[in-house]
Amino acid sequence: MLVGIVTEYDLLQAMIDGRDLRKIMATEIMSIHPVSVTEAQTLAQVADLSQDRYVTRVPVVRNKKLVGLLA
Repeated sequence: MLVGIVTEYDLLQAMIDGRDLRKIMATEIMSIHPVSVTEAQTLAQVADLSQDRYVTRVPVVRNKKLVGLLA
């Protein structure tokens, strides 16, 4: 099950906060409940979602499991 994602924003925020990226775990900085889509959604729907939520990469899930990433 997809429980989180580490985004570029998450990494940059950790660096701004002075955290050593070599010493932290993904669970410490990841965004929980990430925006995701299913294989059944159209590319137009994904484009609208990307624009509405300001995301550039969207996980694709099937039965709550990660099967791809749209970028």
